Amino acid sequence: MFLSIIIPIYNAEKYLKRCIDSILHQGLLSQEYEVLLIDDGSMDNSPDLCMEYCNQMPNFRYYRKSNSGVSDTRNMGIDLANGEYLHFIDADDYMASGGEAFLKNSMLEKDIDILMFSSITLDRISLKSFKENANISGDVTYYGDGLQFFIERHPCFVWNYWVKRKFLIDNKIRFKPLVIGEDSLFNLELFMCSPTVKCTDANIYRYVENGGSAISSRDKVFMKKCIKSYLELFCAFKKQIADGNKDIIIAMLGHVPPFMSRCLSADLTMKEFKDIRNEFIQSKHVDLIKASIKRCGVIALPLKHTALYVPAKFCFVHIYLKFIKKHIGRN
Repeated sequence: MFLSIIIPIYNAEKYLKRCIDSILHQGLLSQEYEVLLIDDGSMDNSPDLCMEYCNQMPNFRYYRKSNSGVSDTRNMGIDLANGEYLHFIDADDYMASGGEAFLKNSMLEKDIDILMFSSITLDRISLKSFKENANISGDVTYYGDGLQFFIERHPCFVWNYWVKRKFLIDNKIRFKPLVIGEDSLFNLELFMCSPTVKCTDANIYRYVENGGSAISSRDKVFMKKCIKSYLELFCAFKKQIADGNKDIIIAMLGHVPPFMSRCLSADLTMKEFKDIRNEFIQSKHVDLIKASIKRCGVIALPLKHTALYVPAKFCFVHIYLKFIKKHIGRN
C-alpha cells in the first residue's frame, strides 16, 4: 500500500460527505490506498456517516477517541497508517477528481520524501459557482532540498503534500498541541530535516474557508490562546535561527501579521501586550522589531511604539474587522 489518507473529524457532518466522496473519485484502486477516519469526539452525526462508508469500503477504517485536538488526532493517524506516504486532509475540504492518481502516475519517484501540489481556495460564495476542470495537469516547479524549498516558499499547511511516513518516524516529527499554527510548526521541523521535495503546480486540493474555523474565530479568550501558540511557533523559529538557519527569518515574519491581528483582537491590557511583545522580540540574532516593520508594515508598528497599541486595536476591531476584512482575506 503506497498511500494513507488521514482525515481528522470533529463535528463535520455538514462537509464530510463531500470530502469522502471526492476521495472515492481519485482514480486509485482500493488496494493502493487506505482512508483513516479519526473522530476526535464528535457530538453530531459524523460517526454514523463514517460507519456508512466503512461498511461499504474495505480500505476505510474508523476510529473514535475523546476530544484532544487536531494535532493529537493526526499523530494517531501517523501511528495507525500502513501506507508508504501520508496525506492529511481536512474534513471540510475536498480533492479534485483524479488528483491522487495524477500524483502517483505522473509525479511520484522513489527518492521523494515530500510530493507537494497546489490548491484552490474557495469561500462560501465562490464554492457555489466554482466549476471543476475535468483534466488535471501540471508541471514540476521544484525538485531538490527541502530546507531550500522552505526558505524560498515558506509552506504553511500540511494538506497540500504527501509525506513519506518513514521520514517522519526516523526524524521523530510529530504535531504539537497548538490551537493555531500547528501546521506551520510541523512544517518547520519537517523541512529543517532536509527532505527531498518535488513540487507540481497541478491544482489538486480544494481548501474551503468556513466562518466557524479556528482561523476565522475572533473570540477574545480564544485569541489569547492563539497568541500563546504563535509565541511557541516563534520560539521554534528563533531556535533554528540561533542554530545558523538565518535564511528562514522571512518565513517567520510571514506569521507576524496574523499574530498581530490576534493581539489586536484579544482586548489585551497594555501590560499584557508589552509582556507579549517583549517575549516575541527576544533574540540575540535578529532585530525582530526592525525586521517585522520592514516586512509587514503598519500592523507591526505597535511592536516598536507600544503606545500605538490602543488606537491600533480600536481601528482594527471597529473598522478593519467590520468593513474591510471580508473583502481582502481571512487573517
